[in-house]
Amino acid sequence: MIVFRDIRRVGKQRGVSLCKEDRDALLLKVSQELAKQAILGTVIIPFFLILMLLSSGYYTFMPHLSILLCSLMLIAVSSRSYALYNILHNTDCYREKSLRLLFYSAITMAALWGVISGLFIYHYSFEFPVILILMVSVGIAAGSVSSFFMWRKLALTYLCCAFGPSIVVAGVAGSSALYPVVAAMVFFMIFNICQLKFWNEQFWNNILTTFLYKEQTYQLSQSMTDVEAVMKKNLKRELETESAEAKMRQLFDYSYDGIIIADLDAKILEVNQTMLNFMEELSEEVVGKALAEILQGQEGINGAIRDHFEKAKKGKACSFSCWMRLKSKDYYVRINLRRVLWFDQNVLFLTLRDRTDSTAARAQRNLKQQSLTDSDVYMKAILRGIELPLYCKDLQGHYIAVNETFEKICGKTRDELKGKSDFDVFEVNVAKFFSFRDSEIAVSGESVEVKGTFQLGGYERNLLVHKFPLKNSDHTIYATAGICTDVSTLQKTLQTAQLANEAKSEFLASMSHELRTPMHSILCFARLGEKRASVKDWEKLESYFKMIVTSGDLLLELLNDLLDLSTLEALPACTDFQEYDLGEDVGQIVSEFRAMMDERNITLIYQQPLFSLLSNYNQIRIFQVLRNLLSNAIKFSAPGQDIYIDIGTDHINIDGTMLPAWKVRIIDQGIGIAEEELELVFDKFVQGENKKQPGGGVGLGLAICKRIIEDHNGRVWAEQNEPCGAIFTFLLPFSDGVDP
Repeated sequence: MIVFRDIRRVGKQRGVSLCKEDRDALLLKVSQELAKQAILGTVIIPFFLILMLLSSGYYTFMPHLSILLCSLMLIAVSSRSYALYNILHNTDCYREKSLRLLFYSAITMAALWGVISGLFIYHYSFEFPVILILMVSVGIAAGSVSSFFMWRKLALTYLCCAFGPSIVVAGVAGSSALYPVVAAMVFFMIFNICQLKFWNEQFWNNILTTFLYKEQTYQLSQSMTDVEAVMKKNLKRELETESAEAKMRQLFDYSYDGIIIADLDAKILEVNQTMLNFMEELSEEVVGKALAEILQGQEGINGAIRDHFEKAKKGKACSFSCWMRLKSKDYYVRINLRRVLWFDQNVLFLTLRDRTDSTAARAQRNLKQQSLTDSDVYMKAILRGIELPLYCKDLQGHYIAVNETFEKICGKTRDELKGKSDFDVFEVNVAKFFSFRDSEIAVSGESVEVKGTFQLGGYERNLLVHKFPLKNSDHTIYATAGICTDVSTLQKTLQTAQLANEAKSEFLASMSHELRTPMHSILCFARLGEKRASVKDWEKLESYFKMIVTSGDLLLELLNDLLDLSTLEALPACTDFQEYDLGEDVGQIVSEFRAMMDERNITLIYQQPLFSLLSNYNQIRIFQVLRNLLSNAIKFSAPGQDIYIDIGTDHINIDGTMLPAWKVRIIDQGIGIAEEELELVFDKFVQGENKKQPGGGVGLGLAICKRIIEDHNGRVWAEQNEPCGAIFTFLLPFSDGVDP
């Protein structure tokens, strides 16, 4: 990696540490400056090389060597030009490669010049070509120092390559005439090296100083900008504070209530204009006085007023009404008194409202207010009680009131509708529908019905609106109202009712058929047994009794399903959970079914875990789920097939939290379940198409299982078992304290 070590050295001397970004920026700048300085040397050295070969006639003396030197110089010049182009055009991804190429190409050019210098000294001794090339070498040396002083390693190597061969050849030649030349070249190299060191340090000090100055200037600019922003914010805050104080003062002075602010010693600190109007005094005359001097109650109540003040001082808010003399007039006032924190000071905040009025006027006002209140209560009760969307509009078509149902279907709130016309809040087609014949109703007083279909509240609505006038006690129309009915909702309700009726009929038909079949078998085989009892054909009688038992079991299973379903729907969720070992309980149920499995030639495979699978559940209900799922697996499996039970771990989402759970799977190789029926089989009275066979039940067992598992915060589902069969899986949460 190309590193300008001088920047670290100078930075260490100056006690300055640069971050990587700043150092990269400086190095990029130095690289480009170096490239600019190196452009001239790219042209001068090959020019003088060709000049020396031509002027000395060396190319005729050593043509092949001359061609070789020129070819190598051409390659070096091309590489150096390519490197300079990349550096000057700031191709960051190639900058390090370009610097390396510049280094080696420049060194190559210097070495070629050193070689030609040594050859000339060797062949021409101290003739004119040697003097000329030495003069040019001096210029090249000075140029290299002035061009490459910022990269000291390149400059030193360049000097050595340009002067080294000449010094060596001159020393080896043994000519005494060349000794002064050798000494001069050595001295000149040492001088350039010293000059190089001085220029290099000056350059990097200047670069670092300039960078630090720019950084400090930028930071100062940023600080000034921040200070200016803070000053603007402070000025804005001061203006806002002054504006807020002015507004608060305006609100304070023009409040409907008289306001007094006093300290806890009952000395008045501030008073608003309304209170000054009551007292008919100026602010300067009131501030500083005691409250007792201002507020003088009627005889016998001053003690009560003082008690209220004492309570307020202790932090208890007080409200009371009394007759009070302010200046020369008596007022019946309502006083609110409380202790508050005002500018870091606890004060008494007193508001006073004039309630003086004639008894008749007050009674009349109370009567009107009561009437209005009653009307408002009745109207709100009506709006709340009607479930259909309802609205009221004045004679100008502006909404007065709407109920919540109307808000929902419109997608507008009461505040958005109140005081607005239909064209203010709805699209044109909707507005025309709701305003249709409103003016006619206001004139004729007759009710009308309008029907329309449109987009409203994000849904397509098919509304039937019954519009009618509202009249006051003298039968004058003062508003119109409308009751909306969503016809599509009525149609959906009717369809739902029809589907429910069809489901009920289908259920009754299915149940009557399912119950009749085993009952018919029981009666049939019982009659055959009765007829053949005298024959004493015991084998036949035994088969009849077996068929009776089988049919009775089927009938009992159907009745148990119905009873279980009714019990689960009538009672709350399963309770009485205790901690059990799920693996052990599954093994117990498997043991119950071993005999049935052997009889039907079905293999049940279950490997009980060696450790406890602890979970909290109602054991009776979980046994019911396991028996039901195993019974289904056996019922729909053919002889010779296998049934597998395995228990693993999984996670279940309970109230937004993923909790560890035991995962129980019952896998059979039976007739399976169609893909579209995997979710439907857990609904009531639903059977898969593959399971609609004699003795298949009425489709309640899986619905009961689902209800039980969900009561345990679990989950149950069905999957297909490829290539045939079904997989029933349910999850039960771990017991508390079990490490997942």
